[in-house]
Amino acid sequence: MTVEIEKEEKENKNELKFHELANLLPMISNDELWQLAKNISKNGLLEPIVLYEGKILDGRNRYNACKLIFYQFTDDDFVEFDESWGIDPFDYVDSMNFHRRHLTTWQRAKWGLIHLAKEREKTKERQLSTLKQFQDDTVPSNSEGTEEQGEALDLAAKKVNVDRKTLWQVEKIVAVAETDPEIKDKVERLDKGKKNISITSIFNDIRQKERLEKIQEIATQPKKLRGKIIHGDFFQEIENIPNKSIDLLFVDPPYNAIIEDWDTFESRKAFREFNEQWLNLVIPKVKDTGRIYICSSQIHKYSFYSILQANLFFGFKFSQEIIWHYKNNIKPQNKKEYFFAYEPIFYLYGKNAKDLNFTHETFSDDIQHNVWFISTLQTNYSEGKLHPAQKPLELLRRIILTGSYEDDLILDPFAGSGTTGVVCEELNRNYILIEKNAEFIEIAQGRIKEGVK
Repeated sequence: MTVEIEKEEKENKNELKFHELANLLPMISNDELWQLAKNISKNGLLEPIVLYEGKILDGRNRYNACKLIFYQFTDDDFVEFDESWGIDPFDYVDSMNFHRRHLTTWQRAKWGLIHLAKEREKTKERQLSTLKQFQDDTVPSNSEGTEEQGEALDLAAKKVNVDRKTLWQVEKIVAVAETDPEIKDKVERLDKGKKNISITSIFNDIRQKERLEKIQEIATQPKKLRGKIIHGDFFQEIENIPNKSIDLLFVDPPYNAIIEDWDTFESRKAFREFNEQWLNLVIPKVKDTGRIYICSSQIHKYSFYSILQANLFFGFKFSQEIIWHYKNNIKPQNKKEYFFAYEPIFYLYGKNAKDLNFTHETFSDDIQHNVWFISTLQTNYSEGKLHPAQKPLELLRRIILTGSYEDDLILDPFAGSGTTGVVCEELNRNYILIEKNAEFIEIAQGRIKEGVK
């Protein structure tokens, strides 16, 4: 009877399943598995296989290698995971496997999602502990974009050696794959290591689908808007706008700084000529009571200023340079330069302009100063980043809120994804947007309509 029981136990050892934690990491290749089998055949099973809840927690590869050579398991070849080891099952697998293996970014990021869940749980525990001091039973939500959420992402990303953005994108991909068969299929291809697909391409597919769904939803709920979007080339469409009709001109022109067709010029001379052309056409549209805000770049700002100066600022008063300072997107051009951490905004006003629209509402923070601390947009921000050079809503709010009054007419001749229109609807300003890219026109229309639902 005892012999039969021992035989049954040994047979059961040959049919063990893998724990779900172990399955999160990929198996070694067939060549590596055969080499491992040869080593075990020669030297024996040097490390026991760790079991948890009746399944293999650590040692899947050793287990499969043993089966290749019909290895006869003994009780000494297995050990039960014990909580008294002072580590939980996930951290044990992490310490025994993760840092020993050569994993792809996708594999590391998927593993990082478990770290992320654990970090978020720690955050909730800290919040609950703090709230208990005030006898409050409500735990604030750990929503996207909060400081705590960002800290959890940073800590988890660091543990698996990926950047924060990648981990956030993978979390989104994994969640969407649960209900979207097309995305699930792409994820399976990524799991198999297919080289013609990437995290970025899948994430972009998801954002594009979400964008189109949102636009279609908004299109079925038409609203009367305060302004209009003109689909066309600036140099043609600007002629249809009467002179002295605009109260505030906001211009975010091409910078000749990023690799996009609309932002690339043959030479500095061609870029300067382009700037002179649009300035000569658009500034006459502004009233002498109006204001002008022109975004520029540190690289070309002196060249741009020289154009304004050579044209006597087109009859307007050059007031000052507003500094848009950010800390979340600083990149040096080379190792001999300091980090670029701001963009200049040239501010001019007409000879009969009113005082700036300073109120008690705009007195808070630094809104009435000429240095503004506003983060650059990232793809995980709630407003989304739908254009490579998209400006934050907060930046346009400050310009339009302080530089104009209700019912004023705002012109944005290079409208991009329509941020100016979104803010004008919010602040009860009229507006004219000009944009020649059809895709950006569609995005702008969707964002503006969404904002007035």
